[in-house]
Amino acid sequence: MNRLLEIRTYRLKPGMIADFHAAMHGRAVPMLRSAGMHVVAYGRSDHEEETYFLIRAYDSREAL
Repeated sequence: MNRLLEIRTYRLKPGMIADFHAAMHGRAVPMLRSAGMHVVAYGRSDHEEETYFLIRAYDSREAL
């Protein structure tokens, strides 16, 4: 199956990573999934201090 991946990165203000993760985990990701979006992965970047990522998959460019 061919899928289109969207990779978003967020550069956060210092000290905000825990709050951002709580918002993503508790509200944003469930909302995206309830809207039918396929969230592949999300979390804190391992290589940049205050950076977060979100990866979503789509069946086609039109679906994006």
